[in-house]
Amino acid sequence: MRLMELTELTGGAMSKQNTLLRVLGGAFAVAVTVGATIGVGILRTPASIAAQLHNGGLILGAWLLGGVYILMASLSVAELATMLPQAGGFYVYTRRALGDGAGFVAGWVDWLTNCAGMAYLAVSMADFSATLWPAAHGAPMAALFIIFFALLHWRGTSISGRAQEITCALQACAFVVLIVACFAFAGPPSSSTPQHVLTGNEASLWISLVIALRLIIGTYDGWYGAIYFSEEVKGQAQVLPRSMITGIMAVILVYILVNGGLLHVLPISVLAKSELPAADAAKVIFGASGGAVVTFLALISLPAVLNAALLCASRIPLAMSRDGLFWGRASYVSPRGTPLVSLALSTLVGIGLALSGTFEQLLVLAAVLDVLTYCSALISLMVLRRREAELPRPFTAKPYPAVTLVALTVGCAFLIAALMEDPRNSLKALSIVAISYPGFYAARWFRAGRVV
Repeated sequence: MRLMELTELTGGAMSKQNTLLRVLGGAFAVAVTVGATIGVGILRTPASIAAQLHNGGLILGAWLLGGVYILMASLSVAELATMLPQAGGFYVYTRRALGDGAGFVAGWVDWLTNCAGMAYLAVSMADFSATLWPAAHGAPMAALFIIFFALLHWRGTSISGRAQEITCALQACAFVVLIVACFAFAGPPSSSTPQHVLTGNEASLWISLVIALRLIIGTYDGWYGAIYFSEEVKGQAQVLPRSMITGIMAVILVYILVNGGLLHVLPISVLAKSELPAADAAKVIFGASGGAVVTFLALISLPAVLNAALLCASRIPLAMSRDGLFWGRASYVSPRGTPLVSLALSTLVGIGLALSGTFEQLLVLAAVLDVLTYCSALISLMVLRRREAELPRPFTAKPYPAVTLVALTVGCAFLIAALMEDPRNSLKALSIVAISYPGFYAARWFRAGRVV
């Protein structure tokens, strides 16, 4: 797409100095979808799901149901990504449909939670590394991990994209090894142990299922990673939706197989009480060295997630800057396609959160903030379908509006459930949204020329 056409479509200020390069392929789009999604959550969350449901079939069914919901949401988001092929993710769609104020809030919240996730992943890498190399411990080591990937990105989009593909391939291999090891285990199958019989109170079962699904959908978070690169994926109108769906289906398969493997090795009663189910399963399979096996698994998996988090985060201030809602210099793109200023800002915020430890509180709030963000995108699709029906739509969500309404209804239900179950943190999350509006007016005031 020519520069003038992209400027007209997106409504942003485009120039050669803030134009990203279309150098990424479908393999990258799949890799960033998978890499941004599969993290340490799948190594821990199966225990919480087992504690809620106590039945192997119901556990696997819940993971599948959560994946189907994510697929439904992805169809709507893929339509937005091909209709508005601009970097920046949810910010772009919300601003186009709901205005500058709502767009700023969506972008700010999305950027903040991405930076918090980056800090958490870097600290997790440092903690896992310390079990093998005691010197590699704490927030300073986490900061070094973030700096390493930032320097990699500084060298150009092609290099950072290839790094995502390689780290995702290693991540996939690590989980394949875990899955094969679990199903190859010849010990007594966990299915021989008594399971919870589903004849109890139906209301209690529904509550447990809702709680389990909230946790599962949180573990699927990151499924939308590819949308931040709409400007950079070659043939994005055809490639991006296909790659997103392929990546999400791969994640669903991995999650179900991991849970099936854990259920094969561990009795449900043991799985439900485990702090790190993958480690307990590895100890059963590999003996005393099982802990080291899971540490190695995590260390291979986390770089793909950290690299994806930094890649995604750096595209948000870039997009906001183009539209006059962020510091003007954040829109600068190097000749190699790297949004350098936006990358530097994201790196500094991630390091600051890692060193201060404040990312932990943000991550508690992220479960609400993330759902709010993609619910705003689903609403945006409905608004744009009605108001700008003439916009080219290379990919359309089908059957519409059913898939969008179901995804939005479920998202709103989770927000209501979160508000009822954890009102304190839910209100804190909403307060972050509320205080974003003064930031919007301040940003507009700065860009009006009152402050250079």
